[in-house]
Amino acid sequence: LRLMKRLPVAAGMAGGSADAAAVFHGINQLFHLNLSTEELEKRAVKLGADIPFCLHKGCYLSEGIGEKLKKLPTLPPCTIILVKPAFSLSTKLIYENLHLENLTDKEHPEVDDMIEKLESGDLEEICKLGGNLLEKVSISLRPEIQAIKDFLIKEGALLSLMSGSGPTVFGIFPEEDKAKAEKILQGLRSGEYKDLIENAWITEAYA
Repeated sequence: LRLMKRLPVAAGMAGGSADAAAVFHGINQLFHLNLSTEELEKRAVKLGADIPFCLHKGCYLSEGIGEKLKKLPTLPPCTIILVKPAFSLSTKLIYENLHLENLTDKEHPEVDDMIEKLESGDLEEICKLGGNLLEKVSISLRPEIQAIKDFLIKEGALLSLMSGSGPTVFGIFPEEDKAKAEKILQGLRSGEYKDLIENAWITEAYA
């Protein structure tokens, strides 16, 4: 099996889980096992909590340890900038330093409200509810993450958050801002952040 990785290791984007999910699908097809997606999920969760989610496309609510998935509406059309800093973070280290008992209700994202906004299809309202509880830990270790978030907000992002346990940061912009996003990338790569950035991409939400 030859694996060509396109997502950086330890970037907080579930690259390893996505690779594992692709192997599950590949083996299922190659050996004509005819396993259903549900059967693949049962096997996948034993290897990693994120793998069942990565067996699918689109937006899902993941509950339990990752084995309970509920299909949700995808983000409405938008432009997304991903920024991978020139350092990595250990997922294990981040979770070891996450103290949920110290979090306030205000810090905890409201899942039910987010689902309601996703169903409404209002991008601005969706972005108002975004949050990531792991940011507090990751930013305490690498304040540069906050600097990238602040830069994207200053450039017009409706929402900027760290992805997963970090350190990758994403910014969500209106769909019509794609040309503007190209200029933002140029600014990241040539301005004061150039030594901080390993890579950056423009993408969109996929159903």
